[in-house]
Amino acid sequence: MSIFYAPQYKTTTLNVAGGIDVSQTTGIVLANVDNVTTSVPGIICVTYARPLDTTVAEFISYTSISGSKELEGVTRGAEGIAAKTHSNNAVIGFVVSKSHINNLADLALANVRGTSIYGADGGTGDAYTITVNSNVAAYAAGNMFVFKAATANTGACTLAVNSLAAKAIKVLKDQTPPDNFITVGSMVTVVYDGTNFQVISVMADLGYRSMMIPAGFLAPTTTSGCEAKATVELATNDIDYDHLGFDKDSDENAFANITMPESYDGGAIQFRYYWTTNTGGGAAETVMMELAGRSFASGDAGDQANGTAVEVEDVWEADKDMMISGWSADITLAGTPAGGELVHLELTRDVSEDDLAEDARIMAIQIRYKINKYSEE
Repeated sequence: MSIFYAPQYKTTTLNVAGGIDVSQTTGIVLANVDNVTTSVPGIICVTYARPLDTTVAEFISYTSISGSKELEGVTRGAEGIAAKTHSNNAVIGFVVSKSHINNLADLALANVRGTSIYGADGGTGDAYTITVNSNVAAYAAGNMFVFKAATANTGACTLAVNSLAAKAIKVLKDQTPPDNFITVGSMVTVVYDGTNFQVISVMADLGYRSMMIPAGFLAPTTTSGCEAKATVELATNDIDYDHLGFDKDSDENAFANITMPESYDGGAIQFRYYWTTNTGGGAAETVMMELAGRSFASGDAGDQANGTAVEVEDVWEADKDMMISGWSADITLAGTPAGGELVHLELTRDVSEDDLAEDARIMAIQIRYKINKYSEE
């Protein structure tokens, strides 16, 4: 089985008189560690070759390298390849990225189903385990899986699939290649070829993308709707803006129906709002807006409830000034959100939670979401 496929940024040799035996974890000394960050965890391939012959080679992980070039915190037989005995001067390659390891037949995921599998928070100790739901059917050839660390962790992370032994994935906090395998927040894409699972890419968390929804794309709801869109011109410089007015005395609502980009990862969204007042706002007064929504796939019934609304408060600054709220906490859309689906959003002013003695003029809302690919195909 060939599982090693990438040029290494550094190779060296073993420097232990007489070599090392199959169980040795101390006294493993390298000939040279120039240009290697020795204070962070890493992994080496002993008897490195390309393609790798696993009958004579193994992976060894370590937590650091001492000043005498000795591996510390050693784990023998990493990546599911059995430990071996190695002679002095055995060739060693530093593995600089988990994407350099593919054809992981030992990572047998035959009973896993799903396209986005997230690791549970195991705390911030030395290590934790991602456990994938075992009550699922086998996947057919051609299906792809994405694994993602849910939270930062100071130590190594392993992946446990059903009742199989945990396999090292190595998710490390605040490190970047070539000093670790997968940075926290990265996504590991694995594809099943009908026999084996192969790691085909490692992609860093791509962060947020945003979408602006101006007043012209918002409309009052039929029940308890806000004021219809109006255009205002500011007197001195003839600046025009559209807005929807939300009353100070009762909860009012507006909605927008949008289509999420194909790159949307189906996770939580966040929002903020752009607003102003005409007259009557007062110092330290606040407005409270909330957003809820639902994602609709093809074939979904249309008459279904939104998810739980999330509120964002903002403090009045001055009449006719632009005011921009902070970002909300995560909003979970009801349904089964995915890229390409239609999303119904409902914006509400919750007057029981604010004290602004004036209509809030909403000029726009902005939502942000995370993506799992660059392409919109």
